[in-house]
Amino acid sequence: MFKLEEGATSAKAVYLDASALIKLVIDEDGSEPLIELFNSFPGFHSTSMCMMEALGRIKGMHFNNSKRSKHYISLEKYNAAIKNLVVQGMCRIEIYDINLFNADSFSKVLELAYDYELDISDALQLATLRYGKHHHMSRNSRSILVSADKNLAKAAKKEGFRVWDCLRESEPSSSGDHGKKTPPSWIYL
Repeated sequence: MFKLEEGATSAKAVYLDASALIKLVIDEDGSEPLIELFNSFPGFHSTSMCMMEALGRIKGMHFNNSKRSKHYISLEKYNAAIKNLVVQGMCRIEIYDINLFNADSFSKVLELAYDYELDISDALQLATLRYGKHHHMSRNSRSILVSADKNLAKAAKKEGFRVWDCLRESEPSSSGDHGKKTPPSWIYL
């Protein structure tokens, strides 16, 4: 597992979108490296809309899927995932976003939604990165978006944000196990 480098002083905000939040509590492709990062790094953030979206998708995994579906989860797994995500939201993930119900902010969110053909939740995530309380951070302290949503990751990269697509991007493990995917080392710098 990667560790913060000795003497590393850069502080950064790591924003998790709904797809990343789900991977923290449901075992899916990409969960393992994300959990590794989550267990070894402070400073996680998400928007309220991403948290609600994640909770809704987890609900759908149990209540809206047939037991034969690969996305189906049992009632026990549903209850555990919801509890775990809410507890993480209270303890380890700061919920923060720009005010969607402000005319100026809403205009900025809509512009990003139109420019990149994103849903409102993803556009709010980008607007929060661009205009929110961590927007002033630079160099190694710039905020990072962690997502498994290919379209959101692509839009964030076009906007100049640092992005880790936890489903499609990784690098070999520091332990030399090249079969195991891990978070990119630049996250820890």
